[in-house]
Amino acid sequence: MRIVVAGAGAVGGYIGARLAKAGADVVLFARGPHLEAMQTRGLRVTSAEGDFEVRPQVTGDLATIGTADVVFLGVKAHGLTALAPTLAPLLGPDTVVVSTQNGIPWWYFQNYGGELDGLPLEHVDPGGVIAASIEPEQFPDLGLTPRQLDVMRCLLRGMSTKLICRELKLQESTVKTHMRTIFETLNVHTRTQAILVASQRGVQISKRNIRSEGFE
Repeated sequence: MRIVVAGAGAVGGYIGARLAKAGADVVLFARGPHLEAMQTRGLRVTSAEGDFEVRPQVTGDLATIGTADVVFLGVKAHGLTALAPTLAPLLGPDTVVVSTQNGIPWWYFQNYGGELDGLPLEHVDPGGVIAASIEPEQFPDLGLTPRQLDVMRCLLRGMSTKLICRELKLQESTVKTHMRTIFETLNVHTRTQAILVASQRGVQISKRNIRSEGFE
């Protein structure tokens, strides 16, 4: 299974590093000094779970990668308009796209049903550029509760349990309960395994479960 992290900044780099450490076939896409730094020195993650270094494949040209099984969108929301049209070489009929952006996504009302079905969100996707580049069917639904999805997003951000408590204003026991449920759903035992399985199953916030607040 080939996984591509399109936009290997702080969040994308962390996800890519964890996947590489877990043995996944992952390619990171970046540009400029960041690309050069990763090509020269690899990536180093400093974490409460232990520091580590990896040297995954890194490229500045998406066209050289070929069709991917999973694509993580690691850029900030305002960067998607420029990135989305360049993703075509990665997207096959079965490619799963995993978004890491905050808030309501551009595809919120695509296949929504009712009178709002297909309503474009101009502030999120000016000119419909992103929607024209990525099919909504490429975003599967994990099926967790809204709060469990909040916790999952925090895990993908590399946040510790204490930071998740502070971010979501939850008790530690509550966060740990949500994490156990997430791990059971994904059939994993560690955070690193959760990230890997999440990418394989195309974990994405369901449009019916989207929360308006961010998690940074």
